[in-house]
Amino acid sequence: MNSKVISEVLYFWMFMLGVLIFGKLFRVIPDNKSLAIIMIGAAIVYVVWRVLRAKGKAKRAAREFEQTRQQIPQKKRTGKNPSHKGKNR
Repeated sequence: MNSKVISEVLYFWMFMLGVLIFGKLFRVIPDNKSLAIIMIGAAIVYVVWRVLRAKGKAKRAAREFEQTRQQIPQKKRTGKNPSHKGKNR
């Protein structure tokens, strides 16, 4: 298994455990119905957050690639084939 997949699963369950602990600590979760609603909501929030973060990373990488690509000087095209270099026609 890929280590990235394992870390994503661990981060998800750490987030869910944190939501559960804070919910119980601040007495936001009085019964099982509230627990289910809060945990489903927290899972949705986590998934949306991770998707937006991944899209942001991809966008930054594409922008960085374009910037480095523009910094590389392009060769001037003369319209001549390099095999004819130095030959008179």
